[in-house]
Amino acid sequence: MSATDSSYLIPKFDGQWYAVKDADGKMHLASDASDNSVYAVFYLGEQLLGAGELVFDENGKAKSIYIYGNTIPIPLDTLDDMVTVALCNDPSLGKADPIDMFMLEKTNAELVKDSYSNLGIDDVEVKLAISDMYDVQHEVKPELSFDPTGGRWDDGTDAVRKYEPALESEFAIIDAPTRDGYTFECWEGSEYQPGQQYHADSDHVFTAKWKKNDSSSGDDNTSGGAKNAQTKSSPSKTPSTGDLLNPALLLLAVLASGGTVAVAAKKRKREL
Repeated sequence: MSATDSSYLIPKFDGQWYAVKDADGKMHLASDASDNSVYAVFYLGEQLLGAGELVFDENGKAKSIYIYGNTIPIPLDTLDDMVTVALCNDPSLGKADPIDMFMLEKTNAELVKDSYSNLGIDDVEVKLAISDMYDVQHEVKPELSFDPTGGRWDDGTDAVRKYEPALESEFAIIDAPTRDGYTFECWEGSEYQPGQQYHADSDHVFTAKWKKNDSSSGDDNTSGGAKNAQTKSSPSKTPSTGDLLNPALLLLAVLASGGTVAVAAKKRKREL
């Protein structure tokens, strides 16, 4: 099985089953309660002892009976009568219908785990959960996303790029996109530069950070040129009357004017 962000490894069921071998060597299918016990309901003669577990020692030999609700197990070698063992599934799941039954005297039973065919068991109807049949391992792959935020990749596209490196691996930060009129500063989500190593321990989003290029210097030159041109084309300032007609200049102007008038009068008198 596989998914977008994860994968699942399901090994083939190994075909191993629990069984109890009685004193005659016959195999009885059992449901394991632990590595060294199986579920069962126990009777001592006609007396119901209750539901619990048939417990085995480290060598697989029957050792004791544990009845649910009791504080301590009952050693089998302390029982004088035969015990009827009704092997069953987990009693906590509901009614403990027997899978198989056998008579147990003292400790003359043995726990066996083997393949179905080697146990020689036929016509068995057992309900198993998925957890009983498969060993499910969930492999997490962090998702690293790179958003160009207005920029473009070297192939001209602008979609978010996603990568799934192995968990706890080192991932090399990808090359930066480009954007007209802007300069790439870093990948935000902290600050990373292309080529730096990122420890991929969880999902992470990297966003391109841009700085707009400075175009003010060109504008200053243009405005300065226009100002200079305006200055050159503007007419010179005309001196005011106050600047030209100071007292000395005014006197000279009057004298010059009077001489000119006298000469003109004398010339006109001669002509008459």
